[in-house]
Amino acid sequence: MHQNIEYLTYDNIRFNFKELFEDFFGDLTQLNIEKKSYDICGTDNIQIVEDAYKNVINTEQFNEVWYSFIHSVVKPYFNNEKILIQKLPSINIIPSGCEVKYVDETVNGYNLHLDSYEPFCHPLFEQNFWMPMTETDEMNDLYYVDDELIRVDAELNQIFRFGNDVVHGNKVKNESHTRVSIDFKALPLSDYDKNLISDKKIIKRGKEHIQKDWYSTKHFYMEL
Repeated sequence: MHQNIEYLTYDNIRFNFKELFEDFFGDLTQLNIEKKSYDICGTDNIQIVEDAYKNVINTEQFNEVWYSFIHSVVKPYFNNEKILIQKLPSINIIPSGCEVKYVDETVNGYNLHLDSYEPFCHPLFEQNFWMPMTETDEMNDLYYVDDELIRVDAELNQIFRFGNDVVHGNKVKNESHTRVSIDFKALPLSDYDKNLISDKKIIKRGKEHIQKDWYSTKHFYMEL
């Protein structure tokens, strides 16, 4: 097994992120878009993603659950040290029958990448936490590379933690039901290293930013 991955368990009834999304959208597996393909790198404006941020993630109710989750699950994982964590989680919606790309290159039907790749340019000191909001199968799951391609296959009460050195991705075309997941970046404050970020341009949700400005408490992280 790859040395930089781990499965964590949390109480998904208490931390009811899935329910909060379903209160607005209904059955998440039935979410769809008109497009048959889209670029998740931020160049395409997908209305259901915008709706998720506006009507769910940015609400007071979601924030209350999110902060409680951080203090009860994430902080203890880091031994209650000071951490930097993404202010709010990201949402990924992989619609049924749709081709979704994070990067241009595909290998045997899979779109594999590191989050440090352009245009995101995430710093290597981050750790990734991925949480499915819908059941997954072989067609719509997240995969990672460890000599071979391995399906994550996480339960709805599990978090898949992996380092920024882990190649991961999904099948380009989802031939199963729509997959919804949330993810976030976190790290011990002591791991933050300004020498690993620069003036290079990155793209976030269609807008350009400077890497060293974006990956700071000014924009992306909060210190807890």
